[in-house]
Amino acid sequence: MQENINLVRILPPQKRKDILRRGRLVDQLHLNTSRKLNFISASAGFGKTSLMLDFAHELDAAVCWYQVARGDEDLVQFIRYLILAFRQKFKRFGRSLENNLNTPGGLLNPESLATALVNEVVAQVDDFCVLFVDDFHLVGEAHAISEFLEVFLDYLPEQLRIVIASRSVYGIPTAKLYIRDQIATLGVEDLRFRADEIAELVRQNFKTTLPGQALEALAKRSDGWIVAILLSMQSLLNGRPYAMEGFTAEQVYTFLAQEVIERESDTLQAFMLATSIQDEFNEAWVNEALAIEPQKAQHLIQELERRNLFVTRIETAEGVSFRYHQLFLDFLRDRLQKTDPAQKQHLHRRTAAWYQARAGWEMAITHQLAAGNRAEAAAWMDAEARNFYVTGRGQVLAKWVAVLATPPDMRLMAPRLLLNWAKVLSGRGEYGESERLLALAEPELIRQGDQDQILNLKIQRGHNYYAESRFEEASSLASELQRAFSEEVQHTVSHQLRSAQTYLLQGNCFSAKGDFVRAIENLEKAVNGFQALYTTLEQDSLQIHVIHDWGTALNDLGAAYYGSSNILAAQAYFQEALKVRKMNQSNHLMLAESLNNLGYLHFQAGAYREAWGAYQEAIEILKPIFPGRVHIHVYNSLGDLLCALEEWKGAEETYRQAIDFAQGASGERALFATYCGLAQIEAKQLRYHAAFQWLRDAAQVRKMSEDAPLYQEKLGEIYMAMGQMRLAKQAFEQALYHWGSIERPRLEQVLALFFLGKILFLHTEVEQALAHLQTSMEWTARMGIDEFLVLAGRQASAFLEFAAHRWPTNNQLQSLCARVQAFQPGLAQISSPAPIENLSKIHLEISALGAGTVRRDGKSIAKTAWQSSKPRALFFYLVEHRQARASDIKLDFWPEFNTSRATTNLQATLWRARNALASKEIILNQEEEYSLPDEIDLWYDVDEFRNYLSRATDPLITPFDRAECWRRAVELYQGDYLADILMEWVEPIRRDLLEKYLDALLNLAKWEMTQHHYPQAIRYYGKAIEKEPFEDEFHQAIMECWVKAGSLASAKAHFVQYQKKLDKEGLTPSKPLIDYYTTLFRSPRGGSTPRKK
Repeated sequence: MQENINLVRILPPQKRKDILRRGRLVDQLHLNTSRKLNFISASAGFGKTSLMLDFAHELDAAVCWYQVARGDEDLVQFIRYLILAFRQKFKRFGRSLENNLNTPGGLLNPESLATALVNEVVAQVDDFCVLFVDDFHLVGEAHAISEFLEVFLDYLPEQLRIVIASRSVYGIPTAKLYIRDQIATLGVEDLRFRADEIAELVRQNFKTTLPGQALEALAKRSDGWIVAILLSMQSLLNGRPYAMEGFTAEQVYTFLAQEVIERESDTLQAFMLATSIQDEFNEAWVNEALAIEPQKAQHLIQELERRNLFVTRIETAEGVSFRYHQLFLDFLRDRLQKTDPAQKQHLHRRTAAWYQARAGWEMAITHQLAAGNRAEAAAWMDAEARNFYVTGRGQVLAKWVAVLATPPDMRLMAPRLLLNWAKVLSGRGEYGESERLLALAEPELIRQGDQDQILNLKIQRGHNYYAESRFEEASSLASELQRAFSEEVQHTVSHQLRSAQTYLLQGNCFSAKGDFVRAIENLEKAVNGFQALYTTLEQDSLQIHVIHDWGTALNDLGAAYYGSSNILAAQAYFQEALKVRKMNQSNHLMLAESLNNLGYLHFQAGAYREAWGAYQEAIEILKPIFPGRVHIHVYNSLGDLLCALEEWKGAEETYRQAIDFAQGASGERALFATYCGLAQIEAKQLRYHAAFQWLRDAAQVRKMSEDAPLYQEKLGEIYMAMGQMRLAKQAFEQALYHWGSIERPRLEQVLALFFLGKILFLHTEVEQALAHLQTSMEWTARMGIDEFLVLAGRQASAFLEFAAHRWPTNNQLQSLCARVQAFQPGLAQISSPAPIENLSKIHLEISALGAGTVRRDGKSIAKTAWQSSKPRALFFYLVEHRQARASDIKLDFWPEFNTSRATTNLQATLWRARNALASKEIILNQEEEYSLPDEIDLWYDVDEFRNYLSRATDPLITPFDRAECWRRAVELYQGDYLADILMEWVEPIRRDLLEKYLDALLNLAKWEMTQHHYPQAIRYYGKAIEKEPFEDEFHQAIMECWVKAGSLASAKAHFVQYQKKLDKEGLTPSKPLIDYYTTLFRSPRGGSTPRKK
């Protein structure tokens, strides 16, 4: 549900002609584009938005705009608008990230969500971009948004810069940015209008001038506040004194009333007051909510614009909207409240109804509350709470609950709101508060007779019990519900859903208590119930909830089968759960859980690469989601894999990350595996005291006694690591005794028997040891996996070798021994670190003689990859100059701009060049000097051209070698230098290279004549003529070649053809050429006429 997305707020407002461009401030913004953030902070009426618009219009970059509004303090809403702002320029932006915003309950982690947005910018923003965020003060005190912004700025990609305007500094991580020199600020002192700016404003907008003394007085008395200046000028032009003492908000409001509002017609006054109840308004709303006919509405809006009544037009694909300046909007609202509060409430009621008709529930409820209709608003909240819950709008639910809780407390009027907010709190691990809300909502739901929501509430209560390890209470509640369902005669879809949910709850309770037989029985009923509902509902809106629960039931059924050691069944259900969960792309939490389960089965089967891939995919999915039980499970699984690979440091860091996730999160029971893993690491590092402490912590979170078989098995492993074999033997024997004989032994039971066999072997009780080994292998055969014995076998290699020698025909044992010997620890076998770019391996082939091409590692870089001509030209500039100061680049590339604006253009152009070259390291920047690194293998045709010509001047080489140098240089010249780049810095280089080329051609042609190679000489003179078609010297040389080749007719024909070209241009041959022709033939026509040029 993308409720209340106003596209007007993601487009820059139109730039008004009467807004003065404040050059000194715009220049400051340009100069600081190298920093991550430009922060503009001042109270209303200082021109923050106008300044950003001026800057945006001058940028040679993609501009994204987001106008924050009240209500955007919900992190989900804030991120949605950011995504849409980027999408105006980058059409595929945020498609995958958008799905994460629909997490039920809004369990979104600001830090991970910021990381996800950074990744999206890196992947989708393929041009230098500036994001403008206006009116940030409206969300600055929202803790989640300030957390998000801090991380986002920390990792801001190079192609993105941010400009924020706000009335306060709340929510901006200024301290950290100041330390890193990554922020530039403009405050009230900077934004105050100076006397010279006031003079320019008066000339531009009022077509008049004020004396210098008056300007200084106005600047002083207005304190540089543009609102006061404009109002003072309005007063002056109306024949009143322009000087105002003070300028408090109350005085400004009075002034606006006297000088603006009261000078307009009653109709226009009423229209302005009525439209002020909306942040933005359009004609459709005016027509319906204000009951103004279209023609009259158009006329009134035109009057607002014509009279410059502080209104801004915003055009989108969906139509035109209008927005008042914030200060004027505040004034209009204040006046409406004071002059006609009843009308204000009436307008809010009509607007609420207008949004209700369009299913814009958040705005409808906001206006209903503004109208003072809390009861009606509560009814709407109650009806829509479920939709806001399933689409991740938890913050909206929290806001509604808080509003209704204010005296007089009206929360009982929205019991479904309380229920859905209780679900959010449960997901966050706040079970006590969740239960209090359930207890508050339950009597009202009973009074209303809403049986479905009563069942929903009780099932949620059962989940709270389960999460708090109160399994007996949860199971008892589930049994009570199951009895109630069995007594139902008619089974509605709703009751079928709740019945399946109850079986799911009961099955999980049995799994937690180790009763996997009854767990599987209940979970299979849950799976069948959800599957039948899914088929029945088809495209019903309830289907999304059924998919969620169906996937959960399949996953939990797989876990129950795994607990009963039926690995093949577990794998089948885990795969089915993943398939079902992929049908609901918005539920990323459950998708990650399924990936983790499949990854763990891969791990147990020894498919470490596949396990690693599944865990990494799950971690990526979980990044934007608030930490909870699934996060802990995934990191535990990854820690187990790293332990198996003997990557002890990485495993410890991973387990400790799982502990961090558990702080304030649900899923403390999941820390049992975490603590056991840390105990294993400490034992491997010979820190046995710490290992025992971690094991005791593990028992505590599981509420497990130290006599429990699982505890004794883990204890035995620590004793074995210490070399205390007698104690280890006792622990393993005690564990096996308590486990007893079961049809499907668990993995830890197999390990206990295997390790006991190893200890007996060391104590020379060989036959008993072999018997334990044989039993343990039979158990693994029954389970369907034995890869975990490979890891255990690395600690018992002598034992296995002895057994393999004793039983040479036991294929299972022989396979196990072979895998133990072949096992290679270390992460390198399953993942490779990201390669570090080696500049010496980069080969650049650059051809500037002609159109200009760049090839990296044999692959041509298309012109479109450079985004525009300037980035490509900049790269050629650096290739030619090798090193250049920023000031020189700015002067050569943007001579028409001042230094500050050129600075912004340079930043954007540099990023585009680096992006096209696919490396930021190819262009270096040190102390405002740009260069290419020496390590790069670079071939540049201009360098080669010059080198050949230089070698040709060496007096020590033979004439033949010299001619070969000229020939090579001529072959390299495929066209004039950067023929398609029209910039002043190119011209002198182009002329110089052309002159060198012509000299080489002439020298080569003369050499060919000395060798009597006349056709070759004619060809080189012809190339020279292509560049200089009216150079008589070249034409005479060709005639001389033809004469020496014995073809006077060809010489004459060439002259005649050349003379015709001259005639077309109004020129005649030069005297030396005419004299030469005369010596060969008769005098040509017009030979005495001087040549014109």
